Amino acid sequence: MHIAILGFGYQPPLQNLKFAEQAITLLSERNFGIAVGNVRGTFLTALETASLLGVQGIAVIDDTMSIEALPSSTRIEVVAKEEKHAQIAKLVSAGLVLGGAEGTRKLSTKLVEADHPVVAVKGTGGAVDDGSLPELIPVVESVEQAVEFLVAKLMGKQSPWTGTRQAAPVRGCYRNWWVVRQI
Repeated sequence: MHIAILGFGYQPPLQNLKFAEQAITLLSERNFGIAVGNVRGTFLTALETASLLGVQGIAVIDDTMSIEALPSSTRIEVVAKEEKHAQIAKLVSAGLVLGGAEGTRKLSTKLVEADHPVVAVKGTGGAVDDGSLPELIPVVESVEQAVEFLVAKLMGKQSPWTGTRQAAPVRGCYRNWWVVRQI
């Protein structure tokens, strides 16, 4: 099984790169591969970490992207630009969101439409913190909680983390957040 890693392709916060490394490490311990839709920023960090840990990484890129230095273990699929997110949704079983912008919103919507579990990590910026992700995506406090949530969903178990939507202040206004608590 593969997990889609969603995030910033350009100028990701350093914290998000560390979160990507942590997520790939935790996923590797559970024998999950990863898939990404870009080869820069958060995605390159995810692919490099996957390669170091012996985890299969798949880069699904559109035919307008240039391929820079990628780990040799990375499987590359090139598709038409309009097909990229649909192809990723076909290849993966779930998604983990670490910030991101328009591409993250589009792919997370495709994953939800494909009935894949998706979870986001609070404080990673962009679509996660501005409330523009689909409402069905819970936002958790840490990478560990996110991985536990996905593993539980994929293994058909009840997640140790549950949440409800509630308003939380964001930049002077209120947005919907999943408030996560351990049960």
